[in-house]
Formats: sequence, structure tokens, C-alpha cells
Amino acid sequence: IKNLFIDTFEPYDLVEIAGNKLGETDRIGLATENEVVEFLNNKDWGEGNYMKVERQGGDGDFIDMKLATDLIVLFNGRYRTIQVKTSPSQARRFKNDVKSGRYKEVDILAYKEAGEVKFVNLNKER
Repeated sequence: IKNLFIDTFEPYDLVEIAGNKLGETDRIGLATENEVVEFLNNKDWGEGNYMKVERQGGDGDFIDMKLATDLIVLFNGRYRTIQVKTSPSQARRFKNDVKSGRYKEVDILAYKEAGEVKFVNLNKER
């Protein structure tokens, strides 16, 4: 993680991120993230499986902005990274970016469709 941080971030990134102001789309995105966290924490995964949200980024979170990671979860003893999108169209664009080689750090895409939370295993999309 340390090397990833060093390789990915430039000193001006923190200044840029600190200057960003939240807009309406940021608020909608955060609300969707919160819904996904609530879903993950309250889902019965069965057979002794459990999920724990270890980290949720926040407003202007640099890990989200640079690595496209909204959530880090612990699932059956392994950490997984999740990017959350608010719509199927945003999810399609993100999956296309993944297929083109971007966002290698993200394991799972979560998005909302017709009021339901859906998940895509991005490791199968690559």
C-alpha cells in the first residue's frame, strides 16, 4: 500500500482535493454509498460468511478520488475494495474503464438500479 500511495499521489493532489467543494452529485453519491454500507452490514451472507465495512471514504477523500475506492470491506478474512455508482449508466461507464485497464485496485462495483443494490465482480470483467 505504501508503494501504491507513493506511486499514485503527487503533493499537489492534496491541495487540489482540499479545494474541491461538494455539489449535489457528491451528496447523491454519498447517500448511495451509505445505502450500500447499510445493505452490506445488514445482509445475511449465510454459511458463516460475514462482511464488515472497514473503511468508508468521505467528502473529498483522496483514496476515492485517486484509486476509485469508496469502501474497503473485510469478507471472509480477505479485504475487498468497492466503487459505488448511483445508476446503471454510471456503472456501465465504470465497467468500460475497467475493461480498458483502469482502476485495477477495485474488486467490486456496487450500483443502484430500480431501488436495488447490485454488485459486479470486476475481477471477472478484466
